[in-house]
Formats: sequence, structure tokens, C-alpha cells
Amino acid sequence: MHCNDLPVTGADFRTSASLDQEWNCRTLTELIAHIGERYRRATERRFDTVRQALAEASAPRGPLESTLGLLRETFAVLEEQVGAHMKIEFDLLFPTIIALEHPQVLAVRQSSAFVGRLTTQVTADHVRILALLDRLDEAMGPSLAHSLVQSPRLVMLIADVMTVCLQLRQQLELEDRCLWPRAQQLFHQLP
Repeated sequence: MHCNDLPVTGADFRTSASLDQEWNCRTLTELIAHIGERYRRATERRFDTVRQALAEASAPRGPLESTLGLLRETFAVLEEQVGAHMKIEFDLLFPTIIALEHPQVLAVRQSSAFVGRLTTQVTADHVRILALLDRLDEAMGPSLAHSLVQSPRLVMLIADVMTVCLQLRQQLELEDRCLWPRAQQLFHQLP
């Protein structure tokens, strides 16, 4: 199978190697569009759903109540972190990548030093976001068993949080494996 024969799909059942092969054959502009369509919009919608469900959720006193408090606190920090992170990517770095790939369409406005600082920030953001996702995973582990008998709404809330965690992990892995290594090479063209 050649690069042109590889399908771009939303399926997440392929191996990392096949995903790398697929995206390394395509432009970074296509990968950015995929990230925006497949992950950013879905994550924003899921954040809205979870935020509303967390605001309405209640739990009986005890471990489930404290877990719900921890989920609220951690989720709020995660949402803030992801929002700031996506702003850097979609408003500053992704347009720079597109401009470097398509100079006839868009002019580069960022300096090499500025882009270097932003890419360092993105790397640090990924580490912080993954740590927050781990924290959410740890909080949900024991609470899932309790919520199954306590409240179907809490089960749905936990499922929504788990979906957000999975989507974000997939997005960060795709960026770390296929986007940022190639973008770094492209950034060497900057003055």
C-alpha cells in the first residue's frame, strides 16, 4: 500500500505504526485539520457535557462524595489547561506550520525564537495534561464500583469523563508521534 492508498478515518483500532505511516505520508496541514475535526470539536463538546453533569451531580456522603469533589476540581483544572493549550496550538503554532507548508497562501508571522518558546510550552502542557488525566483515572477507579449501585447518572458522568480522557490521550499521542517531530524540522526554516 502506498501513501496515497492509505485511508484517513476516525478508526482508532489501528496500530501506532500504521497510524505513523498514514500521517507521515500526509501533509501537516492535513494532520492539523484531522486533529481539529476529530479531536478538538469532540473534546469541546464533551467538556461542555461533563461540566454540566458535574454541576448537577450529587452523591451520598462518604467516598463517592469526596470522589465527586475531586473530579470537579481536577476537571476544572484540566479544562482550563486544555483550553490554554489549544489556544497556543490552533491560534499560533498551527497557522505557522500551515504557512511554512504553503507559503504561497499564508505568510509566516512568527520568529524562530517565539515558536521555540511556544513548542517548549506545548511539550510542558502535554506533560501537565497527562498528569491531570492520570489523576482523573485514579479518582474514577474506586468510584466506579460505588456508583454502579448508587446512581445511573453518576455512571454516565464517569463514562463521559473517561471518554474525555481517552480522546485527549489519543490526541496528545498523535501530536507527539506524528505532528511535533515533523513540525520541529519545518520550524528550522524560520528566521
